[in-house]
Amino acid sequence: MSDDTYTPEDDRPHVPDNVCGRCRKNIEKGHRVVMVHIVDRPGKDPMNLARSGLFLFEEYEFMHANCKDPFLKKGLQ
Repeated sequence: MSDDTYTPEDDRPHVPDNVCGRCRKNIEKGHRVVMVHIVDRPGKDPMNLARSGLFLFEEYEFMHANCKDPFLKKGLQ
């Protein structure tokens, strides 16, 4: 099975909160991170059915903004 095929385990975070979802290294004090939401399904905005949107699971993962420069000393690249 390829890595880009959905499995039920993909509905949950693959790593704990203190581990980067991309590089799998520990997230430390001062690291710059982004929150990565897990998509439940595409759908319509219930308040405006003309708009498409996404339904998200409550769970999420964190990733370094830049795994090679977790403190972003060189800025976003």
